[in-house]
Amino acid sequence: MAVVVLALVPELRIALTLPSEKIGPLDVTMKNVGGYWASDHFQLSVPGKWRMSVTVRTNEIDQATRTTTVDIG
Repeated sequence: MAVVVLALVPELRIALTLPSEKIGPLDVTMKNVGGYWASDHFQLSVPGKWRMSVTVRTNEIDQATRTTTVDIG
């Protein structure tokens, strides 16, 4: 069981929100693809100032979240 739990972490989650249009949060599924994290199937088609929250889970208990604004135009 411990091996399965260790295989699940660290985890990376991203959520995007566009407050001006009342869109979101939209969850972005990220995958570790050998040295970096990527999402193959996510696109933003609405321009604006999006709020991006990034959560990194380092073990079963600990996680940290940071939020920033990104311009999509």
